[in-house]
Amino acid sequence: MGHCLGRGATMLNEPVEITLLVTPQLEALNILYVIGGSVASIIWGEYRSTNDADVLAAIQMQHVEPLVQALGNEFFLQAEDMREAIRFAAHHPGEARTRPRFAVLHVPTAFKIDMFVSTDRPFEQAELARRIHEVVVSEPEGRAYIATAEDMVLAKLEWYQLGNEVSDKQWRDILAIIKLQGPMLDRVYMSDWATRLGIESLLSRAFAGAGNP
Repeated sequence: MGHCLGRGATMLNEPVEITLLVTPQLEALNILYVIGGSVASIIWGEYRSTNDADVLAAIQMQHVEPLVQALGNEFFLQAEDMREAIRFAAHHPGEARTRPRFAVLHVPTAFKIDMFVSTDRPFEQAELARRIHEVVVSEPEGRAYIATAEDMVLAKLEWYQLGNEVSDKQWRDILAIIKLQGPMLDRVYMSDWATRLGIESLLSRAFAGAGNP
């Protein structure tokens, strides 16, 4: 099902440009990845400022040293942090709140990319399988793999629930995506995953709140 990029898509500039310094290195190493978090939610929804980006990636031990070398000129990342996250991912695949990650810091700007190491968790595998290759910056044109609008709503609803449903920022992001993408969203897919993730009532609230009951 098709989607349209949100009103924030052309306004991201620095966050996307910095993230696009990292994603080609992941692709060069044949690392499966998908951009999520605030960057993807702004692409599908409305613009807001953000100080970081989230990337889910299937990073393995053999990728650690090549990735450190590829990014070392502009980014600060620690090989041991990467290895620890990879080891954790191998032994704790089931919980969203304990997702293994490591930080990739862009030294000139202090912009941070949280790199989440993918696990066997079914929803993470679905996000990676459904990712789409989109133009995310236009001048010059830059493409990257981003999470679908459906998966962004589901992921943000899950984080909203884990945060005791108090984050106005998360809720605004969710409503903005639904308002802009509503007619094109695959509601059957979303309903199925909402049930599996235990967020079905939140999904119904979000559609109602966005005017798409």
